[in-house]
Amino acid sequence: MLFANKAQSVEQAIALLMASFVLFALAVTYPFLSLNASGLSNQISVVDATRVLWESGYPLLAITCSLLILLFPLIQIALAFAVGLGILATGPVSQVQLRMNVWLRKVTPWAMADIFLLGVVVSLVKIGALAEIHVGIAFWSLAALIVTLAIGANAMCADTIWARAREAL
Repeated sequence: MLFANKAQSVEQAIALLMASFVLFALAVTYPFLSLNASGLSNQISVVDATRVLWESGYPLLAITCSLLILLFPLIQIALAFAVGLGILATGPVSQVQLRMNVWLRKVTPWAMADIFLLGVVVSLVKIGALAEIHVGIAFWSLAALIVTLAIGANAMCADTIWARAREAL
């Protein structure tokens, strides 16, 4: 198949991206995990995890995690949302929208919330026998965010974007 040109792909992508904004906000504000072991209890959020890395003497790792887990997914959501709204709001795609689309394609591979979640799940399996673990709303929000972003990326039809760009030429 050479061209997909999905019907209402932009509208579907915008709806999914709006859900992604909400899920991202939940994922970074609520507790991600709580651990109970030997009478001690602790809970952590995604933002706390990067802060703890910084305070533990790993500033490069803290910055990398902040970029890959927090900043790049947020940029991905914002750029995709802006491109989608631009396609709906105007006739032909502007040069700014094309540049945002190019940056979206560059940022997307670096948004690694899914890799972070996979690492957390592996860690939970390893330490599950040592402590009582409770996953919080942020864990489920991050999992839903990953699924929503994947479906949204699939819904955003690149053929529609480039066909609208050709109209502008």
